Amino acid sequence: MDFSNPAQRRIFFEIHAGLPRQSAGSDGSTLRALSLVADRLPPAPEIADMACGPGAAAVLLAEALPEANVCALDLHQPFLDELIARAEKARLLDRITPQCADMVTPLAEMGPLDMIWCEGGIYNIGVEAGLRAWKPMLRAGGLVVFNEPVWLVAETDRAPEVRAFWGGYAGMTDVQGVERAIKAAGYSLLGGFDLPEADWWATYYDPMRERLDRLADTYDDDTNAQAPMAHTRAEIDMRERYAAAYNYRFFAVQLT
Repeated sequence: MDFSNPAQRRIFFEIHAGLPRQSAGSDGSTLRALSLVADRLPPAPEIADMACGPGAAAVLLAEALPEANVCALDLHQPFLDELIARAEKARLLDRITPQCADMVTPLAEMGPLDMIWCEGGIYNIGVEAGLRAWKPMLRAGGLVVFNEPVWLVAETDRAPEVRAFWGGYAGMTDVQGVERAIKAAGYSLLGGFDLPEADWWATYYDPMRERLDRLADTYDDDTNAQAPMAHTRAEIDMRERYAAAYNYRFFAVQLT
């Protein structure tokens, strides 16, 4: 897929629009990750949800932490529009502030932060680079909770297809590699866990596959639609075939 092609990019976002989440995950896993740091948060924490997508985590954090303020950042305004609708429905828009902004540029109205949250987004800049960029936004001893794709098998055990699929992410490593990046960036590891397999399907790939099936007839003769649709089906197929080779893992860390 050529993401610089406006027509293909438009179809890509049409495939993803309105999905419950924009990466593997679930409410259960978000709350489990929050439990790793909840006792270290002040009563009314200031939180930023980086690359928040349509806001599943941002809304859940605001619900779970009744006095928290959540600044939710994403570069794709339609995702933020979905977040606003969710927050309005949950009557949380007074404590959730959507911002069309990138995840590494501090905003004057955002901070200092008690916690930064990032599900499925830090890979865009790399773990160490992201953690370093976020340090100026955090209070002393501030927290970061993120998830990251990691290899579960040795390099020699990775099938050529799955290596090629993840080849665009040069920084992808194993759990130990992420832990080294955490330490190098000046944080201490508090805990972590791998996502259960169900998190890849119920709120992500299953609704995505249904969307692809619905769009297939609409774009049957559209050559620009074929690449993003084929890319997305290949991504789903990769998970079905090689789930034992990689997963997303949550990491909870604290600024040292």
